[in-house]
Amino acid sequence: MNAAGYCKITSIEIERFREPVQKIDGYGLPYWSEETTFGHVIIVAEGAVFFVSTLKGETEEGNAARYRVGGYTDDRCIYDRLAEVKP
Repeated sequence: MNAAGYCKITSIEIERFREPVQKIDGYGLPYWSEETTFGHVIIVAEGAVFFVSTLKGETEEGNAARYRVGGYTDDRCIYDRLAEVKP
């Protein structure tokens, strides 16, 4: 932890959730397609899991690009006490 109280980042991961979505093809026939419905950035820092809040219009890649392993968490990192990582 640094002087500002932020934790040192050990890993960054993008997690996406995909669901089957029914669509209509060019002939008016229905078909199923699996699409990403939402995603988020997970940061592991000093044995704790953080979820990074995403700004409106920001992609998960753009969000994750703000951080790097060896850097520190910031105010957008929300600590999830239910998902602590064991050392």
